[in-house]
Amino acid sequence: MSKTPYEIRLELLKMAQDQLNQRYYQKTNIIQQNASIRNEQISLTEIPEFPSTKEILFEADVLKTFIDKQ
Repeated sequence: MSKTPYEIRLELLKMAQDQLNQRYYQKTNIIQQNASIRNEQISLTEIPEFPSTKEILFEADVLKTFIDKQ
């Protein structure tokens, strides 16, 4: 059974959000590990911003553009 365009877009949004969340948590973990190694506290300026809706939509558009290529 094929997916509707709405289901495909929803799937792309989920993929984009998952990718950006994964990058966020990887960056956060690296910062925490580096601070732990240096025995320092993490400053709030070091913590990356959580992915915004705008970033998620942009990432989904990048994925869609790639998929649409023939």
